[in-house]
Amino acid sequence: MRHTLLLAGLLGTLPAYGFSLGETSFNGTLTARVGDGEIQNTLGESLDREFREFILDGDLTWREFRLNLAAAYVDPAEFPDTRTVDSTLVRSGSLLRASLEWQGPVLLRAGTIYTTFGRGLSLSLYRDEQLVNPLLERTSRHEQPTTWDNSVNGGYVEYLGDRLGLKAIAGESDYFGRLLGLNPELTLGAGTLGLAYAGVDEVLLDPQNSADVQEVQNHEVYYSHYGSNWDLFVSHLEQHLPEEETPTAGSGGVASYASVGYTLADWSLRGEYKYYRFTDERLRFNSPPIAQQEIPTRLIARKRKRVNHFNDEVGFQLEAQRYYDNGLELFFSTAMASRMDPENDSPEFLPELSEERAAYRELTGAAQMELQHERHLSLGLGWAEEAEPHANSPASVYRNIGAAFGIGSPLPLVGSVEANVELLRREDLHKGVHQNLTLAYVDFFPFSGFSLNLTADFENRDLGGAADEALHRQWMGSTEIRYDFASAGDLSHSLTLFAGRLRGGLVCSSGNCRVVAPFSGLKLRYDMQF
Repeated sequence: MRHTLLLAGLLGTLPAYGFSLGETSFNGTLTARVGDGEIQNTLGESLDREFREFILDGDLTWREFRLNLAAAYVDPAEFPDTRTVDSTLVRSGSLLRASLEWQGPVLLRAGTIYTTFGRGLSLSLYRDEQLVNPLLERTSRHEQPTTWDNSVNGGYVEYLGDRLGLKAIAGESDYFGRLLGLNPELTLGAGTLGLAYAGVDEVLLDPQNSADVQEVQNHEVYYSHYGSNWDLFVSHLEQHLPEEETPTAGSGGVASYASVGYTLADWSLRGEYKYYRFTDERLRFNSPPIAQQEIPTRLIARKRKRVNHFNDEVGFQLEAQRYYDNGLELFFSTAMASRMDPENDSPEFLPELSEERAAYRELTGAAQMELQHERHLSLGLGWAEEAEPHANSPASVYRNIGAAFGIGSPLPLVGSVEANVELLRREDLHKGVHQNLTLAYVDFFPFSGFSLNLTADFENRDLGGAADEALHRQWMGSTEIRYDFASAGDLSHSLTLFAGRLRGGLVCSSGNCRVVAPFSGLKLRYDMQF
């Protein structure tokens, strides 16, 4: 504890040295997270959890140069390996990322590299802060709940001209070995033609066998066009395994994606299509578009078992949006996806709703209405069915039917108020059992920069037993207080206090998913920008 407090004190003094002298400036963020409570590991065991995390991320710029450094100290992290007890005592400090770049006629960067080719079909290196947790080194993504960060350490060159563009990258990652990538683009008028190559030499194809690594090469061609009221993007990728035979149908090797959007008066329409037969379900150095809604409603997202199977998936999504002059906005969406028939060598270009092929389909609708006196209403409806195949038994089929309602209005004394209620009925169609879920949360904004959240979360589960034993009821509540304020020296601060219980579950962002462990206790977070 003594060393933790000393480190916190030292980090707290750093913003005092933030400066801007002539052509030199220093700015960044400092984040501190502390908590005390009880966490449930993946074995269902409850563990005491007292954690402290400190992250410093800063940029030093001078003329055309920029130096970025990010470091973290955990004592321990909020989510180390929660499967065991001993690992909860991990204390570690580490450099999260470091890079030096020069911006002239071309951009040159050395160190930690992030970039995307096209829309991520062949290569996508990024950090996703929505999956929060700053530090876990050399950890496989399927094992640990951590911030998504698939960056490489190496060198990067980027040139953006009027007609020609070029990205080139060479580096190394703990997750997929050495990477070499090249992405030239040619732009003529409103159209852009791009080629992309990404090759890695140590892809782990079998998580159970660390010796089963493979060289993988992605060759992609894509075209984008932006008209006055429409846009188009199409991409096709061929994947090569130099040390193996060409993959059979359903096991990887090709991928295609297309998106088209059209705007007519107050209507906005969009369609997406995906056909993925990658070598592996999660190659980690690319991020194909998922072509479905990330969060239809919060409760459907929590209970949805389905994850994207990039090695074997075909599907599409259609969206329609309508705007009215009176402040009304309507949104509709439908999506379907399934795996392919492993016995069929010919391509299947449309999803099939066979339960054995992990069929998925959803329909959602939403409406938002702006009213007088800064009031507004929202309504959301969602329906989804998904099949979960099993090796030696019939597939489980689940149906989710949900509704969401929200209202916002200024009120005397308490300022602005946002109230939301979500309802969900989840049915296991084969077992004949169901769950009823309710999520209610209210946000108060009494004055600028301050908010108070109250959340109630209730689940009523039918276990299919005798009358007195058939229902399992569980509810939990939480509150969160946040205050954003500024101080002298152009410093901005954010202080967030959480108290209560989090149910946990699957959290997905940009197609990448992790499991958040259930937590009960107190959390305090402080962020400062300087």
